[in-house]
Amino acid sequence: MNLIHFDANSGQGVGEPAILYTAPTDRGGGWSIRGAEWSPDGQQLVTVLQNSGWNHLYLLSPAGGEPKRITDGSFEDEAPVFSPDGKSIAFISNRGLLEATNLWTIPAQGGEARQVAKFDVPGIVSDPQWSPDSGHIYFSRQSPVETSDLFVTDIGSAAPPKQITQTTSRNYEASAQVPDRITWQSKDGKQIVGLLYKPKGASAGAKLPLVVWVHGGPEGQDVYRADGWAQFLAQSGYLVLEVNYRGSTGYGEVFRNLNVEDSNGGEVDDVATGAQYLVSQGLADPARLAIGGGSHGGTMTAYMVVHYPDLFAAAIELYGVVDRDLFVQRTNPDSSIRWMMKMGGSPDEKPEVYKRANVLLQVDKIKTPLLVMHGEDDPQVPPADSKEFVDALRDHHKTVFYFTYPHELHGFAQPDHRLDAWRKQLAFLEHYINPRYGTTTTSTEEVVFPSSEKGEADSHNPE
Repeated sequence: MNLIHFDANSGQGVGEPAILYTAPTDRGGGWSIRGAEWSPDGQQLVTVLQNSGWNHLYLLSPAGGEPKRITDGSFEDEAPVFSPDGKSIAFISNRGLLEATNLWTIPAQGGEARQVAKFDVPGIVSDPQWSPDSGHIYFSRQSPVETSDLFVTDIGSAAPPKQITQTTSRNYEASAQVPDRITWQSKDGKQIVGLLYKPKGASAGAKLPLVVWVHGGPEGQDVYRADGWAQFLAQSGYLVLEVNYRGSTGYGEVFRNLNVEDSNGGEVDDVATGAQYLVSQGLADPARLAIGGGSHGGTMTAYMVVHYPDLFAAAIELYGVVDRDLFVQRTNPDSSIRWMMKMGGSPDEKPEVYKRANVLLQVDKIKTPLLVMHGEDDPQVPPADSKEFVDALRDHHKTVFYFTYPHELHGFAQPDHRLDAWRKQLAFLEHYINPRYGTTTTSTEEVVFPSSEKGEADSHNPE
């Protein structure tokens, strides 16, 4: 963290930047310092560091010196903001439930933290902002049954927060559900957490088709948020499992870095054992399991069909990495550096680590039909990754369907493209694990995808 002095009249920097603090290097390439906020009197800053193994709040002096930690515990604190009177700091934290966040305050010099906004349904709080009189805090919040809205809470009152905006549509509010939090043991005994969405009105004892949807990052986390895709799939008759596999955020630095130099390793078992757990509980039909995800979720999907070729009947691989060597050569510089740290070094330094993560060398093991999608202008994951994956699948006479979208970056941002991709993904799932009899072609070798004007299609089926 650097400190730069500015001339108040010219607005120009004065002198050389001073190093205020240097955080320890995160071996997994994660961010060690998360922002900094000045106190109103300019005498200190509050920031987020992971020096304790978890993200916590620290105070820094502009004169330098060791940071002072003012929160502690096995949970993550984020987004600190000083009150205008300088007496308190507002922040968000997942203490209490690691897949949800709430609004908290703490005295500016440290002390007992207090939760200042409480809700019946777990959700995600973000972007706290103080009122000028330091008496109220504005914040955004969403939950599985509510889209993001603006709230305000009176920190001197026990009254519940007041909702200022209302964005949740009536049909979403009436049909959405709060997922179940479930846990299971991975192959090495690590406890893994997942969120499980269930179809409403499913018959007791029925074994349902399951879609395991894997988040990206891998430093992401599936939380109690407004997840339209998971809700839609559940309403369409599917179980949906979202897995917080090793490498996910929210569970401390040790868990987040368990995948360092182990890409295509334990993280894959974390996901597979989640699907197997639901089968063992009599909830999921073992013959009707599917997996999908985007970015690192797409990478995980490719890993899964190599390591567990008989587990899934369908797989949706969206803009994922199948050759990490190719990725670090062609992605943006920041992403390349981060991933070389996560892999333990460059491809020349860690050839075996990169080899284990190269799905292209293991395509012959794949049995699962794949739907592959990618944005044509992706600056994060080179589109060549998907192209080489599809070419290798075709060369080995595997079942693959391939769609690209023009003028899309990392993910599908244009509404017509996003809707088209969802429709195609649903058609793919219906064909392989939840067929709608009487509405598809009689050929078992073809998927009837909805037509699109802008998505460029290229598909292949085995003879």
